[in-house]
Amino acid sequence: MKISQEEVFIKFLKLLDDNNCLEHVLVVGSWVEHLYQSAGVLPNNITVLYTYDLDFLVRNPRKPSPPISLPAVARLQ
Repeated sequence: MKISQEEVFIKFLKLLDDNNCLEHVLVVGSWVEHLYQSAGVLPNNITVLYTYDLDFLVRNPRKPSPPISLPAVARLQ
């Protein structure tokens, strides 16, 4: 079964949320337009994903505390 890039994106956001990390990051890059369009903020915009990588801005690298190893958590999924 092939999983779409959007499904991978949603799965990763859920991983961040389940581990209390989502509030400490901002999505940046081409996925922002996709999120805005999906939320109805940019209804007439045509989203073009130029790359499939996920870009995040970490608001404060010291949060959450204690630190969480996302690679280690992701391996458990």
